[in-house]
Amino acid sequence: MPMTAREAARLTRKLGGRFVRHGGSHDIYANAAGEEFPIPRHPGDLSPKVEQSIKEKLGLR
Repeated sequence: MPMTAREAARLTRKLGGRFVRHGGSHDIYANAAGEEFPIPRHPGDLSPKVEQSIKEKLGLR
């Protein structure tokens, strides 16, 4: 099941990450280790590649 941007942000916070700042069309989050990564801020599901990238930054893959 594809992940939405809201679900990605919620998962990031659940795993010890934090919100850093707003970008143009993305929000910037940091994982528990402090490594920053963008989460797109748009409606609908994330593409599979973006979802995979976020999960890798969170240490889930």
